[in-house]
Amino acid sequence: MGEWMEQIARTATQESWGYLNGCQYTLHDRDKKFCASFRSALAAAGVKPIMLPAKSPNLNAYAERWVRSVKQECLSKLVLLGEGPLQRSLSEYTAHYHLERNHQGKDNKLLTPLAVSKSRKIHCHQRLGGLLKFYAAPHEYFGLTRKLRSRRTRLERRQPSARTVWNVADKLQTLMDRADIPKPRILVAHSYGALVAIAYALRHLSVL
Repeated sequence: MGEWMEQIARTATQESWGYLNGCQYTLHDRDKKFCASFRSALAAAGVKPIMLPAKSPNLNAYAERWVRSVKQECLSKLVLLGEGPLQRSLSEYTAHYHLERNHQGKDNKLLTPLAVSKSRKIHCHQRLGGLLKFYAAPHEYFGLTRKLRSRRTRLERRQPSARTVWNVADKLQTLMDRADIPKPRILVAHSYGALVAIAYALRHLSVL
């Protein structure tokens, strides 16, 4: 386990394409797989590993609850055969989570209420073939996820570049700008996504 995790650390800090390249810190929990050799390899590359305190369930509560929701309501019910289907599923669920899903912690309200039409007819809207459903009058922003996906596809057809958290953060900024997502923007992320969110915040602090 130690040798494997040490190799993971070296891969993550590769100068040309490592996703921790250019980062100063990385947070990790107290899992035994984050051993001394893993932490030493990160430190040797200039990345300071920071271990989360013991018995601190609320320290990362929002991110952990998001992971539980997306696993329980979406990913555990799908058979994904590649990165493309995974990205599509996450894009659809993210839009559903922010725009259409009621949240008990918010008095069963939507996080981002959308403009609705004056029609009194209620329609059943579906995502991912009916896995995600919600009932509402037709609204003008239902094509948001489709627009984001089409923008991402156009970007992916361009000349590929080294995949680091910095250019992924820049791509995220481009996608949200082209989709006309209003500001301020709230990013919820976990693991690698958290690193991208940090890079995004450092470069685009004014829009958060």
